[in-house]
Amino acid sequence: MAKLTASQKRQLIAKHMKTAAGRATIAASMNRPLREYRDYTSVGRRGLSVDPLADGALPYYDKDVNVKAYVVGEEGEDVLSVAKGDRVFVPLFEIATLVEIPLTQIKQRRYDIQERVKTRTKTEVIKKEDAKIFNLFSKVANDNGGNPMTVTTAANLTVGTFSDAMGLVEQHGDIRVANIFINPKWNSILRKMNSTQNGFYIDFETSKALMANGTIGTLYGATISSSSQVPVNEIYFVGEPEFTGALVESQPLTVLSADNPGARAIGFSIFEQIGLLVHNPNAISGIKIG
Repeated sequence: MAKLTASQKRQLIAKHMKTAAGRATIAASMNRPLREYRDYTSVGRRGLSVDPLADGALPYYDKDVNVKAYVVGEEGEDVLSVAKGDRVFVPLFEIATLVEIPLTQIKQRRYDIQERVKTRTKTEVIKKEDAKIFNLFSKVANDNGGNPMTVTTAANLTVGTFSDAMGLVEQHGDIRVANIFINPKWNSILRKMNSTQNGFYIDFETSKALMANGTIGTLYGATISSSSQVPVNEIYFVGEPEFTGALVESQPLTVLSADNPGARAIGFSIFEQIGLLVHNPNAISGIKIG
């Protein structure tokens, strides 16, 4: 889309000022709702290979012999362990939400409530997706199918503890930890690691754009990401996505109109259909904070 010049912007504003609807549009664009926190952004997908599923294709994957695989069940609730066979079928499940906005609310708000509601409901679907991804990581890390869980206390959580957990993944061969997922509660401990120990370990991110997406920094080449959906007492160390697992995307995040004339409301149905798979438990290790 071509960028408007200053002259074109003035003409557009003058045109809108001539009508009540136009003035309402200008008012909406100049006002924003009072907000308490930043919208949630997707974090869990960084640990998995995103695999769009072609129309008519079935989510079957071939795996190495004698390697246990983990998938999320059809209802998106239970994590199933698959120990035998050389093929894995990944069940698909939906994450969906339906929201309605009374027409009276649209008139009363001084901002574009329709766009704001769509944004907020999208983030709720993304947040639910991340919760399921981290539940899968938790199952793998606690199952001892690949690496034993490291148990420690907050007072004893150090860069050395992180290094040991990363070593559990790296010991299996030519694979490195690419992502570390942590609950925001422990961000303060990450900062203290650099101030209380010799040397500089964590390279904290300073880019506002990356920080807004949950990126904290890097440690030994691994990206540290913060998410409220990570269980507060666990930290996950995940190998490169192609050696870890897949997020099968049958239906990407979609917004459909779902108006309800009887209730005089504008509605939106927001949903996605995905499947989750960890085919290499050796690529995940964890720290449990007791």
